[in-house]
Amino acid sequence: MNNTVFLPIEITQREYASKLLLAIELIKKGMPVIIGHKGPVIKLALEAKEPGIFFNKGTSAGGFEHTHVLLKQKNFGFVAQDEEAGVTFDNFEDFYINRPALRSVNKLDLFFTWGEEEFNFLSEKFGKNIVKNLGGLRSCFWGDFGKKFYQSNTDSLKKRYGNYILIASNLATYNSSLGKDEDYKKEIKSWGKFWKPEAHKKLFENEKKIFFQYKELVEFISKECDKTVIFRPHPSESMEVWQDAFKDIKNVFVKKEGDLLPWILASDFLIQNNCTSAIEASTVGIPVVTYAEEIEDLKRLSEGNDNIPNKLSINVFGKNQFFEKMNDISLIWNKDENKKNREILLKRKLKDYGTTKAAKNIAQTIIEYAGTPNPKGNENLGKDSILFDIYELFRFSKLRPKSSSIILDLNKRGTLSYDKVQKDIIHIMGIMKVDKKIKMKRVERNTFYLYPLELDIEK
Repeated sequence: MNNTVFLPIEITQREYASKLLLAIELIKKGMPVIIGHKGPVIKLALEAKEPGIFFNKGTSAGGFEHTHVLLKQKNFGFVAQDEEAGVTFDNFEDFYINRPALRSVNKLDLFFTWGEEEFNFLSEKFGKNIVKNLGGLRSCFWGDFGKKFYQSNTDSLKKRYGNYILIASNLATYNSSLGKDEDYKKEIKSWGKFWKPEAHKKLFENEKKIFFQYKELVEFISKECDKTVIFRPHPSESMEVWQDAFKDIKNVFVKKEGDLLPWILASDFLIQNNCTSAIEASTVGIPVVTYAEEIEDLKRLSEGNDNIPNKLSINVFGKNQFFEKMNDISLIWNKDENKKNREILLKRKLKDYGTTKAAKNIAQTIIEYAGTPNPKGNENLGKDSILFDIYELFRFSKLRPKSSSIILDLNKRGTLSYDKVQKDIIHIMGIMKVDKKIKMKRVERNTFYLYPLELDIEK
């Protein structure tokens, strides 16, 4: 298992930067890494002649069971961290109920939690030998480290758009990029025996209500407040539907490209409703507003009894109240009692956010489990090809038929070029003040083998 750590990326905007940070921490200690799009990474793991560690986004439930069996037969180890971790849920047990895959944590060798509440709940069920509270990889960027990493992106957005209000939506049930019918089929397949049609119908109607609240709010801000609005849909939402909704409204831009955090950092404040973006914004000091028409709207998107994002936020009801408070958002946000409340909520959910500690500790724990790294493990796995570049051009071609699987792929997985990955490695290591040399080669589509120089390994 000490030959390679395989790091699959399901949603590039969500996971790429944090998985790359983990890769760097592993390589510093001599462990080679294969990182890239989920499909090619799984393919390479199945082709590997030497066993490694597979780092999953969750447990092996939900369609990954057969691959898990095949890799176990090759003596692979399995570790994981849930990419959502229930950080938006006020009660972690609600998240556990809504995340059936978590019942399979016992099939993993190691499971890394984001914070104290998640750890306390899962360690009681599955034991502290498997469950380790080391902090969330994504949350490494939610603070000073992320501000440094995204500084140039943030400056560029400020220069391009000036002052703006950011609205982040998470309405992928009502406004799925697949369309209502295809999304319904996908959800049935994904949930399997845990499928609850009535819960899906309720969420659809609740999201529909919030959708039109946002539409009316954006129209109001543009007309009455003369402010620029950047509207940021969830990666699984249809951008075209929002573009059509705002087509006759000035100073409104619907944008999906790039990671979310620099858009947050460049904004005056964020508007959301039960979205992880509220937690990201809170950690970097950007004010957050939950816009609602009635108090019931604060829990309308909650899958549990309550949610953390709206507890962190300044809750504003109706367009008139929004107009009255708009210029005082920062003042309200920075009141001492509001700061203390946010600190308590964040401490419940996140450990060591805003630093590289989680990545460093997870890397160390993986190596302690796997054994002394083999810096040349799986070095002959995969091979570069010009066909990968041709495929990437074809993948985004407007002439390509758009099936539901293709739409999901395009929405979730942006291109990972050699130059981009190399540039980001250099950038991260510069921020960390790490004087190491990391070698890399492309070994599959959007997938890279990263490895250390043997003389440059941390002891």
